[in-house]
Amino acid sequence: MDEKALAAYLDRITVMHPGILDAAALRVLHRAHQLAVPFENLSIHLSEPISLAAGDLIDKIVTRRRGGFCYELNGAFALLLEALAADLTRIPLRHCRDLPAAHRRRQGLHPRPHPDPDQRRLRRRTAPAIRRCAADRLP
Repeated sequence: MDEKALAAYLDRITVMHPGILDAAALRVLHRAHQLAVPFENLSIHLSEPISLAAGDLIDKIVTRRRGGFCYELNGAFALLLEALAADLTRIPLRHCRDLPAAHRRRQGLHPRPHPDPDQRRLRRRTAPAIRRCAADRLP
């Protein structure tokens, strides 16, 4: 994402450039993104072409000021974090329906199983590089 697209994205979610991307800045970006960019799946129902390519995500969410469904929202948020120089890893969620809730908590998983094993989660390291934060659009 170039500087112009980054500025437009930050304007879309009404946030100033954080300068340093620490845990506090990540919380601000995450919250602002959730409040400004709605979940919507109209493209699916309208049989519009769906693309997860970077340019298409930025066009839909930033330029056309639309929302998106989980893959689009997490993909766009990942692009934003990468443009802000985040050390980001895209990882799939595990389907953990058969694991007890206490075991899921110890493993850092949500205590309730996620209904869709194809969902994606973003994980980034904060400075210092030891602490990890999960950053995605799932409730």
